Amino acid sequence: MLYADEQPAFSAAKISKNSKIDILINNAGITGPTAELWNYNVDDWKKIIDINLHGTFYCCKAVAPLMIKNNYGRIVNIASVSGKDGNANASAYSSAKAGVIGLTKSLGKELAQYNIAVNVAVSYTHLTLPTKA
Repeated sequence: MLYADEQPAFSAAKISKNSKIDILINNAGITGPTAELWNYNVDDWKKIIDINLHGTFYCCKAVAPLMIKNNYGRIVNIASVSGKDGNANASAYSSAKAGVIGLTKSLGKELAQYNIAVNVAVSYTHLTLPTKA
């Protein structure tokens, strides 16, 4: 589990100040268990928020200065329709993905002046069943 005062190892070990990163796609995430909010295990809640929301934050935080230095970049954060609409029995996942959507909107406004576009992709599944003729 990551905490606010920790930095993921990848940012310190893999990214140097001389690196050039043009594109970041944040696509990691977990759904976690399904349960009503009042029955949700707190450790599971924290794990889902840590991976889905904090993970996106840490990756953006690590690459933004490099993109600013190069006055160019593209960031795509993957969210979910659950972040827009909310899913029953998935309050942690829905909350984390709603956070990713909000983070993306804020960061996009902060980085626009540096020719850095920040977008969110909201995925969903649509199933159409065949009908009998």
